[in-house]
Amino acid sequence: MSNHEAPSKTRQTVPRVFLGLFFCVSATLKLLSLTEFELYVFSFGLASFDLCSVAARLLVAGEAVLGLGLLSGWWKRFVNISTAVLLLSFSAFLLWRTAVGDEQSCHCFGAFADMGPSDSLWKNVACAVLLYLGRQGGEIRLEARFRPWVAAGLCVAVLATVVAVNPPDFFYRLTKPDSSDLNVAECQELGLSAEGKKVVCFYSVDCEHCRHCVSKMAGIIRHNSLPEEDFLCVFMGKGEDDDAAVSEFFKTYGGGIALPCQILDPLTFIQLTNGSMPLVCLFDNGSLLKEYDLLKLDEQEITSFQERN
Repeated sequence: MSNHEAPSKTRQTVPRVFLGLFFCVSATLKLLSLTEFELYVFSFGLASFDLCSVAARLLVAGEAVLGLGLLSGWWKRFVNISTAVLLLSFSAFLLWRTAVGDEQSCHCFGAFADMGPSDSLWKNVACAVLLYLGRQGGEIRLEARFRPWVAAGLCVAVLATVVAVNPPDFFYRLTKPDSSDLNVAECQELGLSAEGKKVVCFYSVDCEHCRHCVSKMAGIIRHNSLPEEDFLCVFMGKGEDDDAAVSEFFKTYGGGIALPCQILDPLTFIQLTNGSMPLVCLFDNGSLLKEYDLLKLDEQEITSFQERN
């Protein structure tokens, strides 16, 4: 390499390395708030929650692998084209969300930065500029015959890390035994398990897991066109502003879905749920058939139960 080529290589390496670090940081931040990201993916109703859960993890792993590819400088043409395709795909998605007036965070940095579609578009433009400026440059030195093995090992390690840090919910359904926290007798006395088939959900507006649960349940209801009147939400009340708090809860975390609800004083609520929340329970003529927490929610079982009405 000539003395003239060395500075040129360095100038092209810096933006590529910066872009690779950016991708790795973005993937890490998504991983640290993966529940919010998978709920965002599911909110579009394109597939079941389990498939969206897998897709969210593959997106995070793919972004991290591309970041490592940019950092290494190996297989420049393939990595550059893959990165350009990813940026174009995400930009097309963001243009669509901007055109329909969506201002919701697109979770580019997980739950750590609230960036709407238009802001994220400018971020993608900056990434495209860095990709162009760093399309060549230096690379980590390693014999060509070893590179595929190192790359394959990194891909497996990244995917394993994503799954280990935040396993998909269906892992819990397969590995954790069923248990019951609901006081069924007390529930029947309060008339919450009415005749016929009813899905009863127990929430608190201040519970983070309840917020995730109502987002997930709203997605299940919309994705499967389930009748909203067959769902009852029971909230632990706090005082005179309960109705407004519940309304804001549905608006913010349930996408504005309007479900029948009932508010109980904290003591009665805790006696019902034994302090566990959220709970989603399937009742058939007053009999408890199934009980789920957030991680064990089974879209297929809930849908099949409702379709048998």
